[in-house]
Amino acid sequence: MNLQLKQGSILEEKCDAIVISVFENVKTPAGVAALVDKALGGVITEYVLGKDDFKGKFGDTYVIPTYGKINANKVLLVGLGKSEELSLDKIRHLSSKIIKKSRSFLKAKKVCSILIGADGSFDAFDCAKTIAEGVLLGGYQFTKYKSKKDDIDEINEFVIIESDESIIDEAQKGLDLGKIIAENTNFARDLINEPPEVVTPQKLANVALSIEGVECKIIEKDEAEKLKMGAYLAVARGSINPPKFIHLTYKPSGTAKKKIALVGKGITFDSGGLSLKPASSMLNMKDDMSGAAAVLAVMKAAVQLKIEIEIHAIIAAAENMPDGKSYKPGDVLTAMNGKT
Repeated sequence: MNLQLKQGSILEEKCDAIVISVFENVKTPAGVAALVDKALGGVITEYVLGKDDFKGKFGDTYVIPTYGKINANKVLLVGLGKSEELSLDKIRHLSSKIIKKSRSFLKAKKVCSILIGADGSFDAFDCAKTIAEGVLLGGYQFTKYKSKKDDIDEINEFVIIESDESIIDEAQKGLDLGKIIAENTNFARDLINEPPEVVTPQKLANVALSIEGVECKIIEKDEAEKLKMGAYLAVARGSINPPKFIHLTYKPSGTAKKKIALVGKGITFDSGGLSLKPASSMLNMKDDMSGAAAVLAVMKAAVQLKIEIEIHAIIAAAENMPDGKSYKPGDVLTAMNGKT
C-alpha cells in the first residue's frame, strides 16, 4: 500500500472514498467535515448527524454516496466518540477500522483521509505516526499462498490530506516513523505466518544475513558442539534441519549511549520432540519463532532509524522434532555454562 501525506484540500483529490470524522452528538459538522457537507448540499447535517444509527460514538461509521458532487465516489463518516476521551490509541484503532471498512465494504482502491486528531487534540507528528501505524497494521493481510489472487481486496493508495501547510513537515516526520514501525512489524508477521517448511533455522539465518547495516555471526552445529552448548543442541537433535545460533550486532555511527541485548526465541517448529504435543495444539507451533521474528524486525528498524544505542540480538534457531536421535525425558543435558 502506498501511504502518503499531501498538503491541500481533500475535495480536490480524486479518490474512491474520503474519510471525515465528527465527535459524539455533534449536530453541525466543523472543519473539513463542514466543507464536505456543504459540497454535498448539507446532506450530513440534514440526514445523518443525530439521526438513523449514527450518533458519532467511537467507531461508528456511515457511508454517504456523493452522486458526483465531489471527486470521491463515497464519503466514510466516522465517529470519534466524546472529545475528552479521544486518545492516540483510539486514533490508531480507528485508523485500522477505517482501512478494513474501506477495503471489505467499500471495495476502495484509493482512500483519502483527513489528519484525524490534528485539529487541536494532538500534535501533527503524533497524529500522522499513529494513523500510519493503524492503517498499515490494520490493513495487513498474508495472501502469499492464496490461489485466487483476484479475490483479494487491496487498497493501493491511502492519502492523508492536510490543508495547514505549517504542520506538514512535522506530520511527514511522524508518518515516516509510523511507516517504519508498522512495516517492520508486518515483516515479522510475514515470517511468523510462513509455513514451517519455509521458515527453518537456515531461513532465519539467511534473513539475518540479509539485513544491511548490522554485523551477523552464525554459530554452526560443529562450533556449537565445541562451545559445549549441550542443552541447545539437544533440542535440534531430532531434526534434519541443523541449528543456527545467530548473533546480530548493530552499532551507531557515533558513540553509543548504551548497550542492550535482545533474545528472540527461534524454535521454528516445536512438535514437543518425544513428548509429542496433541494434534490440536500442533498447527500453531510454527509460531514458536515469533520472538526471533520480532528481534529481526527490531534490527531492521534500528538501522532505518539510526538508533544511537548498540544492540545485540541473539537467536538460538532450532527445530524440535521426534526422531531416534531426539533427547528423551530424563536425559541429563549439560548447558554451555556447565549446569545440568
